Amino acid sequence: MRSCSAGVLLSLLLVVALGGGCAGGGAAPPNTAAIAAEVGRFIAAHNAAIAARDTNAVADLYTEDAVVLPAGAVRVDGRAAIRAMWARSLRAPGLEMKLKSQRQVVSAGGDLVTDIGTYTFRMEGPGGQPLSDVGKYVTVMKKVNGHWKMVVDIWNSDPVPR
Repeated sequence: MRSCSAGVLLSLLLVVALGGGCAGGGAAPPNTAAIAAEVGRFIAAHNAAIAARDTNAVADLYTEDAVVLPAGAVRVDGRAAIRAMWARSLRAPGLEMKLKSQRQVVSAGGDLVTDIGTYTFRMEGPGGQPLSDVGKYVTVMKKVNGHWKMVVDIWNSDPVPR
């Protein structure tokens, strides 16, 4: 009986030593600091594309099958429809919009990241009156051919201070 237990123990030790155990042996965890820096560059590119009113550059930040859920508006599906949405929005006189990333939640595989942040928005309304909005956003991004792209993009306004 003792030799059987020793054989089982030896087999278990070999399995663990060769990487077949439960602990370790998996992929290395994602480098969240590097991903946060990449997201920061992504947000900077987004802000620059908005400032330049570059519809194609903004649309290229989304995947082909992305979904946008704008505040107070209908859902927008697919890059072509998202491009059209941004083309209309970027025509607004005096448009300024800036995103500020505050937190990222990275998937275990490092291929998905949820970015949570805030935005500021200004434009000229009817008769040139200034309109502004402050709010928050959540985007889900995934790596596509080595570049982060938005898969889901949603934003909504903060309550107006009283």
